[in-house]
Amino acid sequence: MDVLKTKVGILVLSIILLVQFVGLADDNIGVNDGEEQYFRAILPTPVYSIKEIPSLYYDYDTLQPRIKTDEKGHIRELEYIALKDTKFRFINSYKFGRIYVYEVETSDYPSNKKLYIDSNFVVRCLKDFPGRDKTMPPREDILASIRSMVGLPYRWGGNYADGIEQLLKFYPIGDCVNRDEFIRKNKKIWTLEGVDCSGMLYQAANGATPRNTSQLVEYGEGLDIEGLGVEQILQKLEPLDLIVWSGHVVVVYDKESVIESRPRYSDGGKGGVRIHSLKKRLKDIISTRKPVNEYSNSSKDKQFVIRRFL
Repeated sequence: MDVLKTKVGILVLSIILLVQFVGLADDNIGVNDGEEQYFRAILPTPVYSIKEIPSLYYDYDTLQPRIKTDEKGHIRELEYIALKDTKFRFINSYKFGRIYVYEVETSDYPSNKKLYIDSNFVVRCLKDFPGRDKTMPPREDILASIRSMVGLPYRWGGNYADGIEQLLKFYPIGDCVNRDEFIRKNKKIWTLEGVDCSGMLYQAANGATPRNTSQLVEYGEGLDIEGLGVEQILQKLEPLDLIVWSGHVVVVYDKESVIESRPRYSDGGKGGVRIHSLKKRLKDIISTRKPVNEYSNSSKDKQFVIRRFL
């Protein structure tokens, strides 16, 4: 009997050591003689500002699926969606039921906030690696990609327009009450389908542009527009110029039109990605914002700049 117990003990210990060796024992992550550890995104990966990621999809008290949104219908905890092959630096790990959540950093998304990802979306890398390819696509490809998004919903933090179907697997809806109706109403937001204003550009540009407008206001080269009127500014614009301020970006599509993603529009129309008149949109903007050559967060005036990156 003692021999049998010894053999079983050796077998269990061997399995534990094997799991740790191949890097699947998440409890052991972070214990590696102080060496830096990295993850590679094997799927488009939602990055959140809270570690309790499952709570966004489930009510802990009732165990029923839900989408935790604010009063405007946004998952505010979603920061952005890291593109496939993004490199993350590991900081810490947490466990929620069967789900492991990693606190990470990535140079693709500089942030003062703590960032968290679900372990299902990444693989552990035993060595450092370059990260994903950030080659800027040709102008025509970026414009075509942006044009293809017209009609998609606005999604706070969204920059993967088709949505992530794997979220239905990682957070299965199961046998909730009125399951079919729940899916019909919630699938788009559950899978994070759609884009926000800068996310639309980020996806079309293969993640080669900054993800947030706070960085886009200084990206590329600024046009000299200070003191100019609508007609004068129109003469300067080219496709893919960015009409931007901290909080929103409008993309010039051609000499006649712009494309943008907004949660709502002043005409009462449904939010999302829309294409409309460049001249009219510029008139609307210049009626409430001052055109400047360099954006200043310290200014009391509402401003906008135009940045050219191609």
